Amino acid sequence: MIGIDINQCWQKALNFIKSCYFIIIIITVCFFIILNRMPLSSDPTANYYILSSISQGLAALLAIVFTVALITMQIFNKFKAWKVIASGQTIILIIIFGIGIALPLITLRYKATSFLINLNSTIAFFCIFSLIPYLLKFGKFISSPAVYGELEEHIFSACNIHSWGQATSYLDDFKNMWLEKIRINDKNSWNESLAIWKNITVRLRESTRLFPTFFKIATLVTHSYVKKNEDYALKVYETFKLDSNNNLLPPLKRAAIDDNDVYKSYVKESLDIFETAFHNKFNDLSQDVVKTLGKLALLKNDKQIINELYEIDNIFVINVLKNNIMLSYLNGDQNIFDRLAKWLEEIDVKRSDSKTD
Repeated sequence: MIGIDINQCWQKALNFIKSCYFIIIIITVCFFIILNRMPLSSDPTANYYILSSISQGLAALLAIVFTVALITMQIFNKFKAWKVIASGQTIILIIIFGIGIALPLITLRYKATSFLINLNSTIAFFCIFSLIPYLLKFGKFISSPAVYGELEEHIFSACNIHSWGQATSYLDDFKNMWLEKIRINDKNSWNESLAIWKNITVRLRESTRLFPTFFKIATLVTHSYVKKNEDYALKVYETFKLDSNNNLLPPLKRAAIDDNDVYKSYVKESLDIFETAFHNKFNDLSQDVVKTLGKLALLKNDKQIINELYEIDNIFVINVLKNNIMLSYLNGDQNIFDRLAKWLEEIDVKRSDSKTD
């Protein structure tokens, strides 16, 4: 972590929530005592209206709170949000709200004494203010480090039983969590997200069915980081580009050969990353993308990739390809070296001719 112990912060948050409930209970007891010392309206119609309003108001409030929670679950992260919605605290809260909604209706059928009206008002008071620690917990749980590891294990478990659809769903949950943390600039969680991502890609590197999802996550997250932090963008992109020997990583090499859709998608996203990184003057990331796409172009015999790189900035691309890719082949396959050199020459000639015309 970056200077902060997330587990310690999480524990402090839980202690704060518990103390909130304790304070609310004390305030509620005081509220009940104060109500009992205040005179009740002599108009029975007004008292019945109060009871009816309490029941309707609590029912509406409960509906709004859980509607928002369910929408959050769908939009933000269904895996994590469900952990809060299905928790014991939620069940207790629903029971208390149920009592607060039902008791006024029962009281309306009998003579509404001062004690019963005050009791109903006190329960309603507690229901409303008990939502504060509950919503705090909901917000804190979204950032809980414990759920990250749990989600990671769900991904591995789904892969172990070859449930690729479920694994893809969990990976999408992880992606949404990660993108949200990038969006809100939650830098404290970036290292943890990256560590889990690297663990996932290493352990599941042979799971060819997940390659499209892996590439989609890698490029989306890299593209999000490239607008904020080159270092993290580079670290994510490194998980699916070149290895330490300047060779394509096995998943990328196999996907480029076996799955044309994955190949096209990866090239398209990588070109977008290069364009954004280049304009933001992220030179290290820009060079890595160019080198990786150059390797792919040679592997697939796809000169169009070089053309598209040239369209973004031909001078930068020429320098990277000549100084890095070509030199890496001098001690290897001379035919590949000659092929790339010929491509660059053809593109230069074509561009010169177009300018002349």
